[in-house]
Amino acid sequence: MGSLTYPHDEINSVEAASRRLAVSNEQGGDDRARLLRQIASGLASRGIRSIALFGAGRHTRVILRQPWNDAGIEVKLILDDAPTRLSLGGIPIIRPTPGKLPEGIDAIVLSSEHYEDQLESRTRELFPGTDLPIIRLYQPDAFRYEPETTRARLQHEFGLSDEDAQWLIENRSERHDASVDMIAPERRTLHQRRYELARELLDEMAGTSVADLACGTGYASEILTHANEAFYSGVDIDARAIDYANRRHGGDRCRFICASATSTPLDHHSVDMIASFETIEHIEDTESLVAEYARVLNKRGLLVVSTPNKLGLTEHHVHDFSTEDLVAAISSRFEVLSVIGQLATDTVFDPDLPPGMWQIDDDDTATKDNRRADYTIVVARLRDSNRPRLLTAKAPDTVRVLTRHGTIPFFCPTETVRWRAQTLLTKEPETIAWIDAFQPGDVYWDIGASTGPYAMYAAFAGKISRVIALEPSPWNWWVLAEQIRRCGLGHMVRALPIAVSDRTSISDLHMRHPIPGGAGSSFEHPIGELGEVFDPQYAQPSIGVSIDELTLQLGLLVPNRIKIDVDGNELRVLQGAAVTLGQPQLRSVLVELESSRTDLVDEVKAMMMGSGLGFVARSAPGTDPGTVNSSICNYRFDRA
Repeated sequence: MGSLTYPHDEINSVEAASRRLAVSNEQGGDDRARLLRQIASGLASRGIRSIALFGAGRHTRVILRQPWNDAGIEVKLILDDAPTRLSLGGIPIIRPTPGKLPEGIDAIVLSSEHYEDQLESRTRELFPGTDLPIIRLYQPDAFRYEPETTRARLQHEFGLSDEDAQWLIENRSERHDASVDMIAPERRTLHQRRYELARELLDEMAGTSVADLACGTGYASEILTHANEAFYSGVDIDARAIDYANRRHGGDRCRFICASATSTPLDHHSVDMIASFETIEHIEDTESLVAEYARVLNKRGLLVVSTPNKLGLTEHHVHDFSTEDLVAAISSRFEVLSVIGQLATDTVFDPDLPPGMWQIDDDDTATKDNRRADYTIVVARLRDSNRPRLLTAKAPDTVRVLTRHGTIPFFCPTETVRWRAQTLLTKEPETIAWIDAFQPGDVYWDIGASTGPYAMYAAFAGKISRVIALEPSPWNWWVLAEQIRRCGLGHMVRALPIAVSDRTSISDLHMRHPIPGGAGSSFEHPIGELGEVFDPQYAQPSIGVSIDELTLQLGLLVPNRIKIDVDGNELRVLQGAAVTLGQPQLRSVLVELESSRTDLVDEVKAMMMGSGLGFVARSAPGTDPGTVNSSICNYRFDRA
């Protein structure tokens, strides 16, 4: 198949105008119609009298015929998946038949700025063996810069550091969506206006929390929290984008979590607004996404959703939605309050049309004929039957702890549990730092999890794929299980009411303090952290299982990180983990030991060294309600 090439030194060539047209689009210039006329005149001077636009789709109605007509060129439209209509915006539609060249066409013009490679491949697939020329309306050089130019542009336009700019350059080719909002200003403008709309709605309702589902690299966090004190939670399935977002935008009131939009770790009915832009079309199970919206949003909250309208080039979409389709999907659980149509202004080439028509801030045209809009935006609220009767966040037995990963609502039925929540960040700061260093996808075992403060912190940090929390005390396990339920983290945090030991057995759990939040319990023998025998207040039969049996026989995921806090039973726990400790995927173990028992400490160090885990550091001594001394320390062992 043929193609048109023109000399690079021709100032008024089609190619030069096409390059400048792409630049004009990105910079929002006003000379797009003039450039389009220049392209049309250049093609006409080469004998082209009829063209077929491929890839323009719904945008073709605003790439009106006048510039082409002025040059004496007839315009038709190729739609690969055409509707039943015969024309779009007054332009005739060609429904391609594979192997059959459209009649009366001198050239095919590829008119999608970002998908022309795919369009050219599809054109050659539809019309093999023909010499029909292919013309790119947008020359790619304007937006496919070489790395140094891209880096300079990112640093200048977005204020990025060398490290952040390099990250975007390296990841763009692997996952375009992870960085497109930082690189492509013409798309960023559209996204930005949607987020500005969401922020305006959030401000009007005096909202204090917002979730951004499919947040990408997180630039919208600054828009949604601008001039207000809202807590922001960004969720995206791409770990690299989340890592970048945390480095670039993370803070005390802004957290980013790596998770699917259909199964987030966000608290039940915990946010005043959900913003979910260009998400629903990528989800196989639409109902599961809408159900997650309903689970996370509180009774007074607003849902703001957008998706590209049908008729576009959608090879990356699982589903395509018309305005009616989107409204129907959201209406299964929500009451739709407003439907807004948004038009991509970078495609308006006709000088007779007002720039930005149907944009969100144009009250006269924003809601007119949404079927012709490029994007549909729906604002909705929960139906009465889906509204929560009680907000967990405002329950009197809840303590909210502000962390670098957002606010964690802790279920605190007693003062001891309340103390554990309130001292989360100060009681064992080295444990917090250890968890913050977890890698995306890590499996974390919390042995002796108590009421779950560190298990919950690890889940909210957003990197791990699974927490296995093992706690034999029935009172502590009840608090832990209720905590997981309230936060909606059952898919991520699995709580098992068992004691970890050196073998499988049924024996008594001897408890000093049989209350929620109590510590100092010992499985099988009432021996404390100093090696002393104590008189338990209560003994409860419990099942003991070794770590190796849990992984080898019962199929639990092999951990990458283990925290052990078992008040004197550490050696038996490690003796039951000989195989697991040697697994290469186990990278770090944190063991709480009584530092005055030097023989025990030395034995544990030798056992860990024999498994390839070297001693790294010891924490300062800590205290805990129910313990008998203050010389307990955390010992950290890492695999080299």
